[in-house]
Amino acid sequence: RNALRLAEPFLRSGKLPVAKLLPLLKDSSGPVRLQLACSLGESTDKQLVEILADVAAAGGDDTFLNAAVLSSVRPQDAGKMLARLLSQGGAQPRLPQLLKQTATLAGTVAGSEEAGGARDEQALTGLFTSPQGGYAPWQLDALAAWFEGRGQKHPLSPTLRQRAEPLFQTARKLAEDRHSSVALRIAAVGLLGRDPAMQQSDVAILSSLVSTRIPPDLQLAAVERLSRIDDGEIPRLLLQN
Repeated sequence: RNALRLAEPFLRSGKLPVAKLLPLLKDSSGPVRLQLACSLGESTDKQLVEILADVAAAGGDDTFLNAAVLSSVRPQDAGKMLARLLSQGGAQPRLPQLLKQTATLAGTVAGSEEAGGARDEQALTGLFTSPQGGYAPWQLDALAAWFEGRGQKHPLSPTLRQRAEPLFQTARKLAEDRHSSVALRIAAVGLLGRDPAMQQSDVAILSSLVSTRIPPDLQLAAVERLSRIDDGEIPRLLLQN
């Protein structure tokens, strides 16, 4: 670990090729791999995103290693990191926790750009692909995390709204579908209220889920989502239920 810290100035200057450190991906010491993830943030290597994704994969979605990896991702590379993680997963993501956290970071970067974060919106392609059998909970979770990070400072680009609309429609149907699993319905709830054009109807759906007839975990998810939507009608709708 100390050697990695001492190597950081050489990583920063490019005098130490990142390839020299790659054998440490298989190091048996967790603290060494953790320090590797932190120290790589000093590198300017063009393949840094791919290397950091490999570091995370070697850790098996470890919470602390994920935090170290994300701390080394440059803001302008957040969308690229998200795309990399999505490309690794296939039908199921290999690193669901890191995927969701990276989606939040990429959304935050996109929300800070007046142009609407077109670069980062392109990274969401893997989330808009509907696999056989419909969208998976992790897709809904990751897209909701992206929107949560993005905020509402800038309007959605027409391209993003068009691509996200099938997911929004699916989320609305799933949230009300009593035959779907609670986990899937909770994931769907996270996407409601994200499209300003449909906010009123989404609020109505969320409010209807706050009822004694609804599983407690789903009620809690609905209340949490409602608490983050700016709509003066929400208290009245909740009292009706």
